[in-house]
Amino acid sequence: MKRTLKIYYTSDTHGHLFPAGDGRGGSMLQCFHKFKKDGNTLILDGGDTIQGSPLIKFLREKGRLEEVLSRAFDEAGYDYFTLGNHDFNYGREKLKDFLKAMGARCLAANVKDIRGELPVRAWTVHTLENGLRVGICGAVTDCVNLWEAKENLEDLQVTDAFEAVKQALEEMKRECDVTVCIYHGGYERDLETGEVLCQGKENMACQMLSRLDFDLLLTAHQHMETEGREINGTYTLQLPPNGEKYARVEVTVDDGGESGPAAGKAEERLSGDALAAGMPGDRLPEEPDKNRAGGSGRKTEISARLVSPGKEISPSLMKELEPVRREEEVWKERVIGTLAQEIPAQELLERAMNGTALADLGNQVQLWITGADMACIGMANVPVGLGRQVKLGDMLRVYPFPNRQVVLTVTGEILKAALERCASYFDLEDGKVVISQRFTKPKEEHYNYDYYAGVEYTADLRRPVGERVTEILVKGRPAEMEKTYTLAMSDYRATGTGGYECFRSCPPPRAYPGDMQSSIISYLESHPEAEIKPLGKLHLIY
Repeated sequence: MKRTLKIYYTSDTHGHLFPAGDGRGGSMLQCFHKFKKDGNTLILDGGDTIQGSPLIKFLREKGRLEEVLSRAFDEAGYDYFTLGNHDFNYGREKLKDFLKAMGARCLAANVKDIRGELPVRAWTVHTLENGLRVGICGAVTDCVNLWEAKENLEDLQVTDAFEAVKQALEEMKRECDVTVCIYHGGYERDLETGEVLCQGKENMACQMLSRLDFDLLLTAHQHMETEGREINGTYTLQLPPNGEKYARVEVTVDDGGESGPAAGKAEERLSGDALAAGMPGDRLPEEPDKNRAGGSGRKTEISARLVSPGKEISPSLMKELEPVRREEEVWKERVIGTLAQEIPAQELLERAMNGTALADLGNQVQLWITGADMACIGMANVPVGLGRQVKLGDMLRVYPFPNRQVVLTVTGEILKAALERCASYFDLEDGKVVISQRFTKPKEEHYNYDYYAGVEYTADLRRPVGERVTEILVKGRPAEMEKTYTLAMSDYRATGTGGYECFRSCPPPRAYPGDMQSSIISYLESHPEAEIKPLGKLHLIY
Protein backbone atom coordinates (compact mmCIF):
# COMPACT_ATOMS: atom_id res chain seq x y z
CA MET A 1 0.00 0.00 0.00
CA LYS A 2 1.33 3.44 -0.96
CA ARG A 3 0.83 6.39 1.36
CA THR A 4 2.11 9.92 0.82
CA LEU A 5 3.18 12.70 3.16
CA LYS A 6 3.46 16.28 1.87
CA ILE A 7 5.62 18.78 3.75
CA TYR A 8 5.92 22.54 3.36
CA TYR A 9 9.11 23.81 4.99
CA THR A 10 10.42 27.31 5.77
CA SER A 11 13.40 28.50 7.78
CA ASP A 12 15.43 31.59 8.68
CA THR A 13 12.52 33.91 7.91
CA HIS A 14 13.89 36.51 10.37
CA GLY A 15 10.59 38.33 10.72
CA HIS A 16 10.22 39.11 7.01
CA LEU A 17 6.46 38.82 7.16
CA PHE A 18 5.60 41.33 4.43
CA PRO A 19 7.05 41.68 0.92
CA ALA A 20 9.82 44.24 0.47
CA GLY A 21 8.70 47.57 -0.93
CA ASP A 22 10.93 47.17 -3.99
CA GLY A 23 9.32 43.83 -4.86
CA ARG A 24 12.58 41.88 -4.56
CA GLY A 25 12.86 38.52 -2.81
CA GLY A 26 9.93 36.87 -1.11
CA SER A 27 8.22 37.01 2.25
CA MET A 28 6.51 34.78 4.75
CA LEU A 29 3.04 35.86 3.66
CA GLN A 30 3.82 35.05 0.03
CA CYS A 31 5.01 31.59 1.06
CA PHE A 32 1.96 31.03 3.26
CA HIS A 33 -0.35 31.73 0.34
CA LYS A 34 1.05 28.69 -1.49
CA PHE A 35 0.48 26.20 1.32
CA LYS A 36 -2.36 23.75 0.68
CA LYS A 37 -3.11 21.87 3.89
CA ASP A 38 -4.95 18.60 4.37
CA GLY A 39 -4.79 15.69 6.78
CA ASN A 40 -1.74 14.22 5.05
CA THR A 41 0.25 17.46 5.04
CA LEU A 42 2.66 18.91 7.62
CA ILE A 43 3.98 22.46 7.71
CA LEU A 44 7.37 22.84 9.43
CA ASP A 45 9.82 25.65 10.20
CA GLY A 46 13.54 25.58 10.97
CA GLY A 47 13.88 28.57 13.31
CA ASP A 48 15.31 32.10 13.44
CA THR A 49 11.86 33.60 13.42
CA ILE A 50 11.83 36.43 15.96
CA GLN A 51 14.94 38.45 15.07
CA GLY A 52 16.36 40.11 11.98
CA SER A 53 14.01 42.69 10.42
CA PRO A 54 12.71 46.20 11.14
CA LEU A 55 9.25 44.68 11.61
CA ILE A 56 10.53 42.67 14.58
CA LYS A 57 11.91 45.81 16.25
CA PHE A 58 8.65 47.65 15.56
CA LEU A 59 6.50 44.87 17.01
CA ARG A 60 8.72 44.60 20.07
CA GLU A 61 8.41 48.32 20.75
CA LYS A 62 4.63 48.03 20.44
CA GLY A 63 4.45 44.87 22.56
CA ARG A 64 2.75 42.95 19.73
CA LEU A 65 5.43 40.55 18.48
CA GLU A 66 3.92 37.33 19.80
CA GLU A 67 0.40 38.31 18.81
CA VAL A 68 1.20 39.19 15.18
CA LEU A 69 3.65 36.40 14.37
CA SER A 70 1.60 33.67 16.03
CA ARG A 71 -1.51 34.85 14.19
CA ALA A 72 0.29 34.58 10.86
CA PHE A 73 1.86 31.19 11.60
CA ASP A 74 -1.40 29.78 12.92
CA GLU A 75 -3.33 31.00 9.89
CA ALA A 76 -0.73 29.33 7.64
CA GLY A 77 -1.31 26.05 9.46
CA TYR A 78 2.12 25.31 10.93
CA ASP A 79 2.40 22.07 12.87
CA TYR A 80 5.96 21.99 14.26
CA PHE A 81 9.05 24.17 14.38
CA THR A 82 12.45 24.21 16.01
CA LEU A 83 14.41 27.08 17.51
CA GLY A 84 17.16 29.03 15.78
CA ASN A 85 20.12 30.61 17.53
CA HIS A 86 18.67 34.10 17.08
CA ASP A 87 15.43 33.09 18.78
CA PHE A 88 17.35 33.28 22.09
CA ASN A 89 18.53 36.87 21.51
CA TYR A 90 16.00 38.53 23.78
CA GLY A 91 16.13 36.17 26.75
CA ARG A 92 14.08 33.33 28.17
CA GLU A 93 10.99 35.38 29.09
CA LYS A 94 10.53 36.74 25.56
CA LEU A 95 11.19 33.27 24.18
CA LYS A 96 8.62 31.81 26.55
CA ASP A 97 6.02 34.37 25.50
CA PHE A 98 6.60 33.53 21.84
CA LEU A 99 6.44 29.77 22.36
CA LYS A 100 3.26 29.95 24.39
CA ALA A 101 1.57 32.16 21.79
CA MET A 102 2.30 29.75 18.94
CA GLY A 103 -0.27 27.15 17.98
CA ALA A 104 2.47 25.00 16.43
CA ARG A 105 4.58 22.85 18.73
CA CYS A 106 8.27 23.49 19.32
CA LEU A 107 10.61 20.51 18.94
CA ALA A 108 14.18 21.05 20.16
CA ALA A 109 15.81 17.90 21.47
CA ASN A 110 18.90 19.68 22.77
CA VAL A 111 17.11 22.48 24.66
CA LYS A 112 16.14 21.82 28.25
CA ASP A 113 14.42 24.32 30.53
CA ILE A 114 15.49 23.61 34.11
CA ARG A 115 12.35 25.37 35.36
CA GLY A 116 10.10 23.31 33.13
CA GLU A 117 8.24 26.39 31.86
CA LEU A 118 8.98 26.40 28.13
CA PRO A 119 6.70 24.26 25.94
CA VAL A 120 9.60 22.52 24.18
CA ARG A 121 9.73 18.80 23.41
CA ALA A 122 12.40 16.57 21.95
CA TRP A 123 10.28 14.70 19.41
CA THR A 124 6.81 13.67 18.37
CA VAL A 125 5.10 10.98 16.33
CA HIS A 126 2.36 12.46 14.16
CA THR A 127 -0.11 10.04 12.56
CA LEU A 128 -1.61 11.29 9.30
CA GLU A 129 -5.15 10.63 8.11
CA ASN A 130 -3.80 7.91 5.82
CA GLY A 131 -2.28 6.17 8.83
CA LEU A 132 1.34 7.06 8.06
CA ARG A 133 3.27 7.64 11.29
CA VAL A 134 5.79 10.49 11.03
CA GLY A 135 8.47 10.85 13.70
CA ILE A 136 9.83 14.39 13.95
CA CYS A 137 12.56 15.87 16.14
CA GLY A 138 14.37 19.20 16.13
CA ALA A 139 17.63 20.74 17.34
CA VAL A 140 19.48 24.05 17.28
CA THR A 141 23.21 24.51 16.79
CA ASP A 142 24.78 24.21 20.22
CA CYS A 143 27.05 27.17 19.46
CA VAL A 144 24.21 29.14 21.05
CA ASN A 145 26.19 28.58 24.25
CA LEU A 146 29.12 30.46 22.75
CA TRP A 147 27.27 33.29 21.05
CA GLU A 148 24.46 34.14 23.43
CA ALA A 149 24.65 36.38 26.49
CA LYS A 150 24.58 34.27 29.65
CA GLU A 151 21.56 36.07 31.04
CA ASN A 152 19.58 35.13 27.92
CA LEU A 153 20.18 31.45 28.66
CA GLU A 154 19.20 31.65 32.32
CA ASP A 155 18.10 28.17 33.49
CA LEU A 156 18.32 26.88 29.92
CA GLN A 157 20.65 24.10 28.81
CA VAL A 158 21.61 23.73 25.15
CA THR A 159 23.35 20.38 24.74
CA ASP A 160 25.23 18.67 21.92
CA ALA A 161 22.95 18.79 18.86
CA PHE A 162 24.24 15.58 17.28
CA GLU A 163 23.90 13.49 20.43
CA ALA A 164 20.46 14.95 21.12
CA VAL A 165 18.96 14.05 17.74
CA LYS A 166 20.71 10.68 17.84
CA GLN A 167 18.92 9.86 21.09
CA ALA A 168 15.62 11.26 19.82
CA LEU A 169 15.89 9.09 16.71
CA GLU A 170 16.51 5.98 18.77
CA GLU A 171 13.48 6.71 20.94
CA MET A 172 11.01 7.48 18.17
CA LYS A 173 11.96 5.38 15.17
CA ARG A 174 10.39 2.13 16.42
CA GLU A 175 7.05 3.90 16.56
CA CYS A 176 6.99 5.50 13.12
CA ASP A 177 7.18 4.86 9.39
CA VAL A 178 9.07 8.04 8.42
CA THR A 179 11.69 9.96 10.43
CA VAL A 180 12.29 13.71 10.02
CA CYS A 181 14.87 15.94 11.71
CA ILE A 182 14.57 19.74 11.62
CA TYR A 183 18.08 20.99 12.37
CA HIS A 184 18.92 24.66 12.78
CA GLY A 185 22.46 24.08 11.61
CA GLY A 186 24.06 23.44 8.28
CA TYR A 187 26.63 21.48 6.31
CA GLU A 188 30.22 21.46 7.51
CA ARG A 189 31.41 20.02 4.18
CA ASP A 190 30.79 20.79 0.53
CA LEU A 191 28.15 18.26 -0.51
CA GLU A 192 29.70 17.91 -3.96
CA THR A 193 33.41 17.64 -3.16
CA GLY A 194 33.56 16.75 0.53
CA GLU A 195 35.81 19.77 1.17
CA VAL A 196 35.67 20.97 4.77
CA LEU A 197 33.82 24.30 4.88
CA CYS A 198 33.94 25.02 8.59
CA GLN A 199 35.43 23.61 11.77
CA GLY A 200 33.83 23.11 15.15
CA LYS A 201 30.27 22.24 16.08
CA GLU A 202 28.33 25.12 14.55
CA ASN A 203 27.24 22.94 11.62
CA MET A 204 26.96 19.16 11.99
CA ALA A 205 24.55 18.10 9.24
CA CYS A 206 27.17 16.06 7.40
CA GLN A 207 27.83 14.01 10.52
CA MET A 208 24.10 13.44 10.80
CA LEU A 209 23.91 12.38 7.16
CA SER A 210 26.82 10.02 7.62
CA ARG A 211 26.02 8.44 10.96
CA LEU A 212 22.26 8.68 11.54
CA ASP A 213 19.46 7.12 9.53
CA PHE A 214 16.81 9.82 9.31
CA ASP A 215 14.69 9.64 6.19
CA LEU A 216 14.65 13.44 5.89
CA LEU A 217 17.07 16.03 7.31
CA LEU A 218 15.86 19.62 6.90
CA THR A 219 18.73 22.01 7.59
CA ALA A 220 18.89 25.78 8.20
CA HIS A 221 21.14 28.51 9.63
CA GLN A 222 23.64 28.93 6.78
CA HIS A 223 21.18 30.69 4.42
CA MET A 224 22.76 28.50 1.75
CA GLU A 225 20.31 27.42 -0.94
CA THR A 226 20.80 23.66 -1.37
CA GLU A 227 18.52 21.69 -3.65
CA GLY A 228 17.19 18.43 -2.28
CA ARG A 229 19.33 15.34 -2.69
CA GLU A 230 19.86 11.94 -1.09
CA ILE A 231 23.12 11.33 0.77
CA ASN A 232 23.83 8.01 2.48
CA GLY A 233 20.15 7.15 2.37
CA THR A 234 18.95 10.43 3.91
CA TYR A 235 17.26 13.16 1.87
CA THR A 236 18.38 16.69 2.75
CA LEU A 237 18.02 20.32 1.65
CA GLN A 238 18.44 23.93 2.80
CA LEU A 239 16.64 27.19 1.99
CA PRO A 240 17.78 30.76 1.36
CA PRO A 241 16.67 33.25 4.06
CA ASN A 242 13.84 35.73 4.57
CA GLY A 243 11.06 33.81 2.84
CA GLU A 244 12.77 33.97 -0.56
CA LYS A 245 11.78 30.34 -1.10
CA TYR A 246 9.99 27.50 0.63
CA ALA A 247 10.46 23.76 0.19
CA ARG A 248 7.71 21.42 -1.00
CA VAL A 249 8.59 17.86 -0.07
CA GLU A 250 6.77 14.65 -0.94
CA VAL A 251 7.45 11.41 0.92
CA THR A 252 5.89 8.23 -0.46
CA VAL A 253 6.01 5.02 1.56
CA ASP A 254 5.21 1.73 -0.17
CA ASP A 255 4.66 -0.93 2.47
CA GLY A 256 5.02 -3.71 -0.07
CA GLY A 257 1.76 -5.30 0.96
CA GLU A 258 2.38 -4.98 4.70
CA SER A 259 -0.52 -3.75 6.75
CA GLY A 260 0.11 -0.39 8.36
CA PRO A 261 -1.82 1.47 11.05
CA ALA A 262 -5.48 2.05 10.38
CA ALA A 263 -6.21 5.28 8.57
CA GLY A 264 -8.32 7.85 10.37
CA LYS A 265 -8.06 11.21 12.06
CA ALA A 266 -4.57 12.73 12.19
CA GLU A 267 -3.06 12.62 15.68
CA GLU A 268 0.27 12.93 17.48
CA ARG A 269 2.21 11.53 20.40
CA LEU A 270 4.79 13.74 22.04
CA SER A 271 7.86 12.68 23.96
CA GLY A 272 7.66 13.21 27.68
CA ASP A 273 10.82 15.29 28.05
CA ALA A 274 13.02 17.57 26.00
CA LEU A 275 16.13 15.44 26.60
CA ALA A 276 18.32 15.96 29.61
CA ALA A 277 21.56 14.42 28.40
CA GLY A 278 24.16 16.17 26.27
CA MET A 279 26.99 13.70 25.67
CA PRO A 280 30.14 14.68 23.79
CA GLY A 281 30.11 13.66 20.14
CA ASP A 282 32.16 10.77 18.77
CA ARG A 283 34.64 10.90 15.90
CA LEU A 284 33.14 10.59 12.46
CA PRO A 285 33.89 7.01 11.36
CA GLU A 286 35.47 6.38 7.99
CA GLU A 287 32.78 3.87 6.99
CA PRO A 288 29.56 4.72 8.84
CA ASP A 289 27.12 1.87 9.41
CA LYS A 290 23.55 3.11 8.99
CA ASN A 291 20.83 0.58 9.75
CA ARG A 292 17.53 1.97 8.55
CA ALA A 293 14.43 0.89 10.45
CA GLY A 294 11.42 -0.54 8.68
CA GLY A 295 10.11 -3.79 7.27
CA SER A 296 11.98 -5.65 4.58
CA GLY A 297 9.31 -4.87 2.00
CA ARG A 298 9.04 -1.14 2.71
CA LYS A 299 10.27 1.40 0.20
CA THR A 300 10.50 5.14 0.89
CA GLU A 301 10.84 7.69 -1.91
CA ILE A 302 11.41 11.40 -1.28
CA SER A 303 11.46 14.32 -3.69
CA ALA A 304 11.47 18.07 -3.14
CA ARG A 305 11.46 21.44 -4.88
CA LEU A 306 12.63 24.80 -3.59
CA VAL A 307 9.91 27.17 -4.72
CA SER A 308 9.89 30.96 -5.17
CA PRO A 309 6.52 31.99 -3.78
CA GLY A 310 5.52 34.61 -6.33
CA LYS A 311 3.82 37.89 -5.53
CA GLU A 312 0.36 36.74 -4.41
CA ILE A 313 -0.66 37.00 -0.77
CA SER A 314 -3.63 35.49 1.02
CA PRO A 315 -6.30 38.22 0.81
CA SER A 316 -7.81 37.36 4.20
CA LEU A 317 -4.48 37.33 6.01
CA MET A 318 -3.25 40.49 4.30
CA LYS A 319 -6.48 42.28 5.17
CA GLU A 320 -6.08 41.25 8.78
CA LEU A 321 -2.44 42.37 8.97
CA GLU A 322 -2.57 45.42 6.68
CA PRO A 323 -2.96 47.85 9.62
CA VAL A 324 0.27 46.48 11.09
CA ARG A 325 2.06 46.99 7.81
CA ARG A 326 0.85 50.58 7.47
CA GLU A 327 1.89 51.41 11.03
CA GLU A 328 5.33 49.91 10.46
CA GLU A 329 5.83 51.91 7.25
CA VAL A 330 5.01 55.17 9.07
CA TRP A 331 7.36 54.17 11.90
CA LYS A 332 10.23 53.47 9.47
CA GLU A 333 9.79 56.86 7.77
CA ARG A 334 10.53 58.75 10.99
CA VAL A 335 13.63 60.96 10.65
CA ILE A 336 16.01 60.21 13.52
CA GLY A 337 18.82 62.63 12.65
CA THR A 338 20.75 64.55 10.03
CA LEU A 339 24.20 63.95 8.60
CA ALA A 340 26.53 66.61 7.27
CA GLN A 341 26.44 64.77 3.95
CA GLU A 342 24.81 61.70 2.50
CA ILE A 343 26.62 58.36 2.37
CA PRO A 344 26.31 56.56 -0.97
CA ALA A 345 26.20 52.79 -1.25
CA GLN A 346 29.47 51.11 -2.23
CA GLU A 347 30.24 47.75 -3.75
CA LEU A 348 31.49 45.21 -1.23
CA LEU A 349 35.09 45.09 -2.42
CA GLU A 350 35.36 48.85 -2.78
CA ARG A 351 34.09 49.52 0.72
CA ALA A 352 36.44 46.92 2.24
CA MET A 353 39.51 48.25 0.43
CA ASN A 354 38.81 51.95 0.87
CA GLY A 355 36.65 52.07 3.96
CA THR A 356 33.11 53.35 4.29
CA ALA A 357 31.55 56.24 6.16
CA LEU A 358 28.87 53.82 7.37
CA ALA A 359 31.49 51.93 9.38
CA ASP A 360 33.05 55.22 10.47
CA LEU A 361 29.69 56.32 11.86
CA GLY A 362 29.19 53.04 13.70
CA ASN A 363 32.66 53.23 15.19
CA GLN A 364 32.22 56.89 16.17
CA VAL A 365 29.12 55.86 18.08
CA GLN A 366 30.97 53.05 19.86
CA LEU A 367 33.85 55.34 20.83
CA TRP A 368 31.35 57.98 21.99
CA ILE A 369 29.67 55.48 24.28
CA THR A 370 32.72 53.66 25.60
CA GLY A 371 35.72 55.99 25.40
CA ALA A 372 37.82 53.05 24.21
CA ASP A 373 41.14 53.40 22.40
CA MET A 374 39.81 51.68 19.28
CA ALA A 375 36.59 50.31 17.83
CA CYS A 376 35.67 47.76 15.18
CA ILE A 377 32.43 46.97 13.41
CA GLY A 378 31.17 44.62 10.70
CA MET A 379 28.71 45.72 8.02
CA ALA A 380 25.71 44.03 6.45
CA ASN A 381 26.09 41.72 3.46
CA VAL A 382 24.05 44.00 1.19
CA PRO A 383 25.54 47.35 0.08
CA VAL A 384 23.32 50.23 1.20
CA GLY A 385 23.71 53.94 1.88
CA LEU A 386 22.19 56.72 4.00
CA GLY A 387 20.68 60.04 2.97
CA ARG A 388 21.38 63.26 4.84
CA GLN A 389 18.00 62.94 6.50
CA VAL A 390 18.41 59.60 8.24
CA LYS A 391 15.19 57.63 8.41
CA LEU A 392 14.75 54.94 11.02
CA GLY A 393 14.06 52.23 8.44
CA ASP A 394 17.21 53.08 6.47
CA MET A 395 19.33 53.01 9.62
CA LEU A 396 17.97 49.56 10.49
CA ARG A 397 18.91 48.26 7.03
CA VAL A 398 22.45 49.61 7.39
CA TYR A 399 22.89 48.34 10.96
CA PRO A 400 20.65 45.26 11.08
CA PHE A 401 22.25 43.63 14.12
CA PRO A 402 20.86 44.72 17.51
CA ASN A 403 24.03 43.68 19.35
CA ARG A 404 25.25 45.31 22.53
CA GLN A 405 28.50 47.24 22.77
CA VAL A 406 31.29 45.83 24.90
CA VAL A 407 34.92 46.73 25.46
CA LEU A 408 37.69 44.15 25.44
CA THR A 409 41.18 44.64 26.80
CA VAL A 410 43.48 43.36 24.06
CA THR A 411 47.22 43.13 23.67
CA GLY A 412 49.00 44.29 20.55
CA GLU A 413 49.51 40.63 19.71
CA ILE A 414 45.77 39.91 19.88
CA LEU A 415 45.04 43.01 17.81
CA LYS A 416 47.44 41.78 15.14
CA ALA A 417 45.73 38.37 15.06
CA ALA A 418 42.35 40.07 14.56
CA LEU A 419 43.72 42.25 11.77
CA GLU A 420 45.20 39.16 10.10
CA ARG A 421 41.68 37.74 9.99
CA CYS A 422 40.49 40.98 8.35
CA ALA A 423 43.33 40.81 5.83
CA SER A 424 42.26 37.28 4.88
CA TYR A 425 39.11 38.84 3.37
CA PHE A 426 41.19 39.55 0.27
CA ASP A 427 42.85 37.28 -2.26
CA LEU A 428 44.83 37.95 -5.43
CA GLU A 429 43.75 36.58 -8.81
CA ASP A 430 46.01 37.47 -11.73
CA GLY A 431 47.33 40.38 -9.72
CA LYS A 432 43.87 41.78 -8.96
CA VAL A 433 42.32 42.01 -5.51
CA VAL A 434 39.17 39.91 -5.05
CA ILE A 435 37.00 38.90 -2.11
CA SER A 436 38.19 35.58 -0.74
CA GLN A 437 35.94 32.54 -0.72
CA ARG A 438 36.78 32.33 2.98
CA PHE A 439 34.02 34.92 3.39
CA THR A 440 31.59 33.65 0.75
CA LYS A 441 31.49 29.86 1.27
CA PRO A 442 29.55 28.06 2.56
CA LYS A 443 27.59 31.30 2.96
CA GLU A 444 28.04 35.03 2.48
CA GLU A 445 29.76 36.41 5.59
CA HIS A 446 30.85 39.90 4.63
CA TYR A 447 29.69 40.98 8.11
CA ASN A 448 32.73 39.11 9.48
CA TYR A 449 35.11 41.61 7.87
CA ASP A 450 35.69 44.32 10.47
CA TYR A 451 36.36 48.01 9.90
CA TYR A 452 38.54 49.72 12.51
CA ALA A 453 38.71 53.17 14.08
CA GLY A 454 41.83 54.29 15.91
CA VAL A 455 43.92 51.83 13.90
CA GLU A 456 45.96 52.27 10.73
CA TYR A 457 47.50 49.11 9.34
CA THR A 458 49.24 47.73 6.28
CA ALA A 459 48.59 44.29 4.77
CA ASP A 460 50.73 42.71 2.06
CA LEU A 461 48.44 40.41 0.07
CA ARG A 462 51.41 38.75 -1.60
CA ARG A 463 52.25 37.10 1.71
CA PRO A 464 50.57 33.97 3.17
CA VAL A 465 47.33 34.33 5.11
CA GLY A 466 48.17 34.91 8.75
CA GLU A 467 51.43 36.70 7.90
CA ARG A 468 50.13 39.65 5.92
CA VAL A 469 49.97 42.50 8.45
CA THR A 470 53.30 44.30 8.33
CA GLU A 471 52.59 47.50 10.27
CA ILE A 472 50.03 48.61 12.87
CA LEU A 473 49.56 52.12 14.25
CA VAL A 474 47.25 52.75 17.20
CA LYS A 475 46.34 56.42 17.50
CA GLY A 476 49.32 57.20 15.29
CA ARG A 477 51.89 55.23 17.31
CA PRO A 478 53.35 51.81 16.46
CA ALA A 479 51.46 49.06 18.25
CA GLU A 480 53.43 47.26 20.96
CA MET A 481 52.79 43.52 21.09
CA GLU A 482 52.83 43.30 24.91
CA LYS A 483 50.96 46.53 25.59
CA THR A 484 47.22 46.46 26.34
CA TYR A 485 44.58 48.56 24.61
CA THR A 486 40.82 48.91 24.91
CA LEU A 487 38.79 47.85 21.88
CA ALA A 488 35.04 48.49 21.51
CA MET A 489 33.01 45.95 19.53
CA SER A 490 29.74 44.04 19.54
CA ASP A 491 29.10 41.35 22.11
CA TYR A 492 28.78 38.97 19.14
CA ARG A 493 32.33 39.67 17.99
CA ALA A 494 33.67 39.50 21.54
CA THR A 495 32.75 35.79 21.66
CA GLY A 496 35.39 35.16 18.98
CA THR A 497 32.82 34.22 16.37
CA GLY A 498 33.59 34.74 12.70
CA GLY A 499 37.20 33.63 12.84
CA TYR A 500 38.25 35.91 15.70
CA GLU A 501 39.11 33.18 18.20
CA CYS A 502 41.96 35.41 19.40
CA PHE A 503 39.45 37.44 21.43
CA ARG A 504 38.54 34.42 23.56
CA SER A 505 41.77 34.74 25.53
CA CYS A 506 40.92 38.29 26.64
CA PRO A 507 39.59 39.12 30.11
CA PRO A 508 35.77 39.28 30.36
CA PRO A 509 34.42 42.27 28.43
CA ARG A 510 32.91 45.37 29.97
CA ALA A 511 29.32 45.67 28.72
CA TYR A 512 27.27 48.81 28.08
CA PRO A 513 23.47 49.17 28.23
CA GLY A 514 21.32 49.27 25.13
CA ASP A 515 22.13 47.99 21.66
CA MET A 516 23.84 49.37 18.57
CA GLN A 517 20.63 50.51 16.90
CA SER A 518 19.44 52.43 19.97
CA SER A 519 22.90 53.92 20.43
CA ILE A 520 22.96 55.28 16.87
CA ILE A 521 19.60 56.94 17.43
CA SER A 522 20.91 58.56 20.63
CA TYR A 523 24.08 59.70 18.89
CA LEU A 524 22.22 61.34 16.00
CA GLU A 525 19.84 63.06 18.41
CA SER A 526 22.85 64.45 20.30
CA HIS A 527 24.81 65.45 17.18
CA PRO A 528 22.77 67.59 14.75
CA GLU A 529 24.38 67.71 11.31
CA ALA A 530 26.65 64.87 12.41
CA GLU A 531 30.02 64.89 10.69
CA ILE A 532 31.61 61.55 9.99
CA LYS A 533 35.37 61.36 10.09
CA PRO A 534 37.49 58.39 9.00
CA LEU A 535 39.35 57.31 12.12
CA GLY A 536 41.08 54.27 10.66
CA LYS A 537 42.97 53.31 7.52
CA LEU A 538 43.92 50.15 5.64
CA HIS A 539 46.86 50.12 3.22
CA LEU A 540 46.98 47.15 0.85
CA ILE A 541 50.12 46.00 -0.96
CA TYR A 542 49.58 43.73 -3.96
